[in-house]
Amino acid sequence: MTKHPLNIAHRGASGHAPENTMAAFRLAVEQGADWIELDVHQTADGRLVVLHDFTMRRTAGDPRPVRALSLEQIKKFDVGSWRDGTYRGERVPTLDEVLAFAAGRIRVFIELKRGSPFYPDIERRLLDMIVRHRAKDRVAISSFDRAALKTLRGLDPEIALGLLTRKTRPRDILKEAELLKVQSIHISTHRLSKNILTQAHTNGLPVYVYTVNRPSLMKRYLAMGADGLFTNYPDRLDEILRSGTAAKTA
Repeated sequence: MTKHPLNIAHRGASGHAPENTMAAFRLAVEQGADWIELDVHQTADGRLVVLHDFTMRRTAGDPRPVRALSLEQIKKFDVGSWRDGTYRGERVPTLDEVLAFAAGRIRVFIELKRGSPFYPDIERRLLDMIVRHRAKDRVAISSFDRAALKTLRGLDPEIALGLLTRKTRPRDILKEAELLKVQSIHISTHRLSKNILTQAHTNGLPVYVYTVNRPSLMKRYLAMGADGLFTNYPDRLDEILRSGTAAKTA
């Protein structure tokens, strides 16, 4: 996707602003991120919305699941105040709104939290929206839901897919990556190894590591050969990438 390590703002610049809000995405652009990462769910009326959890409890104090609420209901929630009074009044954005904002500004990693049948026909709705925004060359979709990835690949042989994995053996990861025809591997710091990086690179697959917030760890994983880092603090990673200090730790 790019030759230099990617600075991927995890749920936007979520170390500074409420996660998965337009405020966090705007700040990510300002802080030098190459990509924003966000999470997508589907409302009761079939709209794609951007938030991490399956319910509104943590960010809005309401225990109801997203899939039981209409977009109109979800748009009434304040998802900024839980983090900081400065962001009071922030609303759950739709994916449509985020893609419109991102055009010409930043690329987007979309994590699909669940596929069909949990969220009926969400894969087709997601692909249709990407096409409407003419965004195929500036988005990638990842998921832990293997069935959803298979469905997405069947619907669109060209869309960029990322494999979110909890596996630790390189051969298992690469077998799954080949089966699902993905373009990248996304793995946590707890499961990453030099062997995984080496084997993935041998097979032409970039590896993106989550979630890395401490500058010392950013330098460590970049020096190991990670192709990009998901971080809540894109400003910190931007400073490291600009200074070239990661290479000095290798």
